[in-house]
Amino acid sequence: MLTSRSPDTPIAAIVEDMPLLRIQTREAVEELGFEARDAASVAEALSIIEAMTRPLSLLVTDVEMPGERHGV
Repeated sequence: MLTSRSPDTPIAAIVEDMPLLRIQTREAVEELGFEARDAASVAEALSIIEAMTRPLSLLVTDVEMPGERHGV
């Protein structure tokens, strides 16, 4: 995960339970200029998003996630 580049850098959250796909997606959105936050579960993603002090600009999520909640 990158540290904040500037207050104007848009933030993307990637929620994916498959580690390789999550890493590849994070790298792709970082190349597009986003500050990326990633999570392996819906619960982890919600925790990260709730703790953010700046608004989320992009959400990339897997639809079929393990557990009680899904990506939708």
